[in-house]
Amino acid sequence: MRMRAAYLCVLMVCVAVAPASAQSGAVGGSIGKQGKSASGSVDPAPAPAPARPRIAPVPRESTSACGRSPVGSWSSSAGVGTFVMTLNANGTASTDNGFTGRWKCSGGSYLVTWHTGSTSTVSVGADGRTITGTSGAFGVGYSGTRQ
Repeated sequence: MRMRAAYLCVLMVCVAVAPASAQSGAVGGSIGKQGKSASGSVDPAPAPAPARPRIAPVPRESTSACGRSPVGSWSSSAGVGTFVMTLNANGTASTDNGFTGRWKCSGGSYLVTWHTGSTSTVSVGADGRTITGTSGAFGVGYSGTRQ
């Protein structure tokens, strides 16, 4: 019986001491500088992720293929009267008589497609101050000067 009591006491002491002998840092996080090697040197910072390649935009026909820029307002006259046509840098077009549309360089001149579905061509003169073209809406030629 004494042997059994002694064995039981030794077992209780071992169980009571076991939690105290756990590995240092196993509970409650780490202490000290992180990311260093056994020699004490610091690991270099991770390399940044490589940049994603840029996707080139779909090329549009260069406006230089059409000569001088048409951007601006033009006082124009055609067989049907006079009007002011404005061509904006963002590719939109409008007239003072209510037409709206879009313009682009096409085949060596500027092509304006109006909201009605008709088209006009515009060519800017070498001086950059005059235009000539044809109006698909009225089937006539026109000319104008930069305002």
